[in-house]
Amino acid sequence: SELLRRFPHRQRGKGTFTDAELWVAPETWEQAVEMLVEASMLVHREARPPHAAGAVPVNLTIAGFRMEGDQ
Repeated sequence: SELLRRFPHRQRGKGTFTDAELWVAPETWEQAVEMLVEASMLVHREARPPHAAGAVPVNLTIAGFRMEGDQ
């Protein structure tokens, strides 16, 4: 996977990684999805050409989905 290829190249320090299976209220889930979409749109909108002055390389991998059934 691309994430596994890029992960060893991560810079130590500020960043985030979350892997969680949780039960939340539907409203909480909807808010979380909206925030994830907003983050994705932000980095795509503000993306600069590779090696542009002042730009840093980043990776953003997002997978959020509602589970089926009563796991």
